Amino acid sequence: AAWLFRNSLGELALSPGGGFSDDPDADGDDNLKEYLAGSDPNDPSSRAVLTSDLTLEGTIATLRLALPDPLVAQDATLDTGCWHLPLEIQASSDLVNWSPVGETGTLTVSPPAGGFQDLVYEADLSEFHDERCFLRFAIGQPAP
Repeated sequence: AAWLFRNSLGELALSPGGGFSDDPDADGDDNLKEYLAGSDPNDPSSRAVLTSDLTLEGTIATLRLALPDPLVAQDATLDTGCWHLPLEIQASSDLVNWSPVGETGTLTVSPPAGGFQDLVYEADLSEFHDERCFLRFAIGQPAP
């Protein structure tokens, strides 16, 4: 909530769900992305940068997303201390049509280090051995 009030977005703290898709500085990053990246939603030069990577060892894929702490992944949500953001791991073979991967992997959060923590998803992708497979974290807006 402190980030919201510091960036003149206190109404979001008081009214969950409203304004998350707004982009007051017109930099192409909505308020939810700016919040997750810890950037300034009122400064177009302060861009939301979320760092991720994917490693593949055999058929085991590990997808990492660095997020500012403190965030806690629990029961398919990210708990920010103010909201519970729905979290889903999705797969696609064409980068257009995405579907949830379900219970096929494990989701963990690393301990905070340097102001960030990694959200880590690991899964066996052997069921996709004959096709391309893309993975992504889909983080939604809190329910109103």
